[in-house]
Amino acid sequence: MREINQVKRNAALARWGNRSHISRFYDYVQLDLNRGCWLWLGSLNRHGYGQFHDSFRDQNNVHAFRWAYEYFNGEISPGLALDHLCRVRSCVNPNHLEIVTNAENNRRGFSISAQNMRKVECKHGHFRWGSSGRDGNRRCLDCHSINESKRQRRLAEVRIKAALGVCHAKD
Repeated sequence: MREINQVKRNAALARWGNRSHISRFYDYVQLDLNRGCWLWLGSLNRHGYGQFHDSFRDQNNVHAFRWAYEYFNGEISPGLALDHLCRVRSCVNPNHLEIVTNAENNRRGFSISAQNMRKVECKHGHFRWGSSGRDGNRRCLDCHSINESKRQRRLAEVRIKAALGVCHAKD
């Protein structure tokens, strides 16, 4: 493994010369004076986040914002994520990043699940939210109770018809 890493380092030095990682990093940064963002001009992944080639890591391409945060602030503990406080995916300003749990990062986002998580009432106007059921999904407890009552009535009707011998066959 050491030999492979040494080969990677030698290849990086041949490609980039004696330039430091931070000097290469700043080549791809443009300041947005209105928002204070450091906009990444280098390669973006399909989600719009900057990518940075770091030959001294086991994983060559890293998120540029993550690399910047770790360079200026130190390592991020496993299981934690960085949240862009400015909501600009291509921003790599470490002051615009906050360490949060993955769950908190998802809650702060704009995905459908994040939007549903922030809802305080259901489409019928009920306010009782909770987890009911084996899947643990969040749902309106009032609507769930109403639907469960309807389901129980239908099951009772089917049992009564079966006991009376009523057939569902068409004539």
